[in-house]
This record gives sequence, structure tokens and C-alpha cells, in this order.
Amino acid sequence: MIYGKRELQRLIDQIYTSLRPKTLELFKLSKNQGLTHQEIASLKNISAKTVLRPNHSGGNKFPALV
Repeated sequence: MIYGKRELQRLIDQIYTSLRPKTLELFKLSKNQGLTHQEIASLKNISAKTVLRPNHSGGNKFPALV
């Protein structure tokens, strides 16, 4: 499926608003700032396994976009 720039941004915004605040924060640290799971874990003082959990990473909301 091919999306236009506006449609893609609308879909991303829609997914962002569906994420829990902590999940969104971890997702943005990974995708927007390029931090590794270990770097995020150290920064947030949580285990790397917590960062990898689907309900914390947000990755399961973006299967076709990530």
C-alpha cells in the first residue's frame, strides 16, 4: 500500500495517540533519537527486557510502517 505524506503523518499521529505515555516515550527514544534498548534502559533506570516488551516498545502498532 502506498501512502501520501499527509496520510502517512495522519496514521503515525493516530498510532502515537493510541500509545500509553510511557510506551510513546520509549518508542520515541528508540526511533526518533536512535537510542539502543540498553541505552534506553540505562537512561530510564529499567531493565532492557522491559524496553523490549511489545507493550512498552510500541513496535507492534507499526507493523507495516516500521
